[in-house]
Amino acid sequence: MIQITNSAELDALILSKTAECKLNAEQLQQSVSKLLDGLKPINFFKSSVKDVLDEGDLMNKIGSGLLGLGAGYISKRIVVGDSENKVRQLLGALLQTQVSSVVMSEASIIKIVLPKLQHWIGKRFSKKNQIQ
Repeated sequence: MIQITNSAELDALILSKTAECKLNAEQLQQSVSKLLDGLKPINFFKSSVKDVLDEGDLMNKIGSGLLGLGAGYISKRIVVGDSENKVRQLLGALLQTQVSSVVMSEASIIKIVLPKLQHWIGKRFSKKNQIQ
């Protein structure tokens, strides 16, 4: 605790505490203003969109999803074809969901293997074309 011995020290302490109080009030007002701006729906939406777009893995997840959906659809078309049989259509739908989920969960491995497989198939077909 500060010992005050005369009125000049008391006046100086009062002035410093008043200035400190004004500074704290301004900082509090700025903090409340920032908080209110952040709570506006449009600003909340903007920050959410920015967070989603800044996510580097977003395009990878979209690609994995599309790859899984495509693989599931193709597997269903192979099994069901143009069949009108309800049991076959049900099995095709189950197969589609399972293939889609497996491909989506293992998309990183498939993305590594797929170019190698394409290269291997390309070499096979180019050899057959050279023989003929």
